[in-house]
Amino acid sequence: MAYRLKLDQDIEASVSKIGREQLARAIKELTAASERPGVSAVHETRKCLKRARALVRLVKPGLAPAVFRKLDGELRDVGRSLAAARDAEILSATVGELRHTASGPETAALAAVEEHLAAAATRASGTGAAGDASVEAAIASLADMSQSFKKLELKPDGLSCVEQGLALGMKQARRSMAEAYTAGTSEAFHEWRKTVQRHWRHMQLLSRAWPAMFDARVGLARQLSQTLGLEHDLTILRHHIDALPNSVLAPGETDALQRLIVRRQNELRGAARHQGAILLSEKPKAFAHHIAAIWKAARQRAEASGGGNGAFDTSTAFTPGAPTTSSPASPPGQD
Repeated sequence: MAYRLKLDQDIEASVSKIGREQLARAIKELTAASERPGVSAVHETRKCLKRARALVRLVKPGLAPAVFRKLDGELRDVGRSLAAARDAEILSATVGELRHTASGPETAALAAVEEHLAAAATRASGTGAAGDASVEAAIASLADMSQSFKKLELKPDGLSCVEQGLALGMKQARRSMAEAYTAGTSEAFHEWRKTVQRHWRHMQLLSRAWPAMFDARVGLARQLSQTLGLEHDLTILRHHIDALPNSVLAPGETDALQRLIVRRQNELRGAARHQGAILLSEKPKAFAHHIAAIWKAARQRAEASGGGNGAFDTSTAFTPGAPTTSSPASPPGQD
């Protein structure tokens, strides 16, 4: 099942199934982690966990508080237990990205950092992407969570939960954006990124209602998340450079790289401000109500046309002046 709610399926049932499928994929990836070179298995596992956690956050208003705390907390903890496995890869990729804006002595200093990272990776090879104990513990926790998803119940009805969850997510994203530019810290920008990632995945989950509109939001949210992600990765690199042995960089090279990083972070923050202003322009409650109305209308259309696979057919939808044979619900914005 794709990471999308189905129009012809009860939301509670869809959430339960999607959650279990994401955990099953995570378990499969972790099981192969010790046999696969590099850290790709851990990376894929963490993406599954983020999708599952965003799903839980979307329907938080309909979950019993204890159920939400258990699922959200365990998904967070498993993800954190695997985070260190990707640090070296993140650092190497960030150095590579920074090369595009470096010049002269900065380029030579980055080469020295890259060489040090490569040597560290060689020494660490053979230890696996993650420790056996942490992988086994993660698999056991995921199997337990799968049972929680199987017994999941939403009250009140699913669409009401989704509407409230969307409003809460948008509120958190808007507030986090404001706090990021007020505080100006990398920690604040990282917190904003988390809320943007959740919004991105919420839009994915609902995209069958109106693919063209939701895909546009998914694209912008993903772009903003990547911008903020690189800003955070540069912070990790900055800390790593501060902790390097004195033998790695010549005098003055450390300061030059720190200035380069700060300059690049400021550029990214400027780009993120414009992206965020567009993505998060709507008031939370109005936005959530609008999305819920779209979902309801699209579901009525799916029911009237026999449902199919639950996807909304955009080949004939919303064509100006096109005649229609049936109209179970007016398209959004045309009533």
